[in-house]
Amino acid sequence: NYKIVLVLQNIQGEPITIDQVIVSGNSQQCSDNQSLNVNNEAKAIITITQCNNGAEGTKFDGIVNVSYTLEGKLSHNAIGTLKAKVVPGSPVSSQSACQNAETNGLCDGLDIVYGLGYKAACCGEHGLCCS
Repeated sequence: NYKIVLVLQNIQGEPITIDQVIVSGNSQQCSDNQSLNVNNEAKAIITITQCNNGAEGTKFDGIVNVSYTLEGKLSHNAIGTLKAKVVPGSPVSSQSACQNAETNGLCDGLDIVYGLGYKAACCGEHGLCCS
């Protein structure tokens, strides 16, 4: 189960909506098209699954392209580089927390309690809270 996990912080001075995140590198392109609202100064966890980053111990050298919209304005792109060593991943989310939220109908509160993107991580990593 391959993935890229990014923590992005909004420093635009006002709320934004992240519309798409594309990571290109090591001869592949992976994306996350889930729309995510992020308040100013808040952080969002973006988990892009099914993204083969290369063999463990090798270097990942890629480009991150974030498409976002300021409230009621045109779409913008922020582009940066991502250079990292490929390491074995660990889950961003806790399976027990995700299962508890799904069992008790609390999935919509996961992003509030654990941070933006946590609900999406539960879905991508454990198949829980996907609706």
